[in-house]
Amino acid sequence: MVREHNRVATMLEEVNPHWDEETLYQEARRVVGAEIQHITYNEFLPAMLGKKLIDTFKLEPKVNNYHMGYNDDLPVAALNSVGNAILHFLQSMIPASFSYYTTVGLFVECLCCFLGYEVHHGFVSRVEKVFLKSS
Repeated sequence: MVREHNRVATMLEEVNPHWDEETLYQEARRVVGAEIQHITYNEFLPAMLGKKLIDTFKLEPKVNNYHMGYNDDLPVAALNSVGNAILHFLQSMIPASFSYYTTVGLFVECLCCFLGYEVHHGFVSRVEKVFLKSS
């Protein structure tokens, strides 16, 4: 998303040459945040949850107007069990390996295993487990 932020900031600078760097940064940040929300609610959640759950919990994006049902009296802290469930779900979506090209054209392959080892550039090193503990 860093590249997307920089792309948006460049476009905003062309349209608003009078803005200083901080204004460009904050406005690009807002645009990228809106892009992430749009992708999450229009593509990711419907693919993960399905139409029935989206409709049940009223997660579909509004075509016009705004959601006015915010309740200040509800606690804002997430339950620990919910956080743990989301963490395990997100970890299950991480591929076992990935590869990419650097900016100078070097091919890099990284094998990330859930056993706690990482193979990167041909070297094997122990990765500290931060979120998962062996039982």
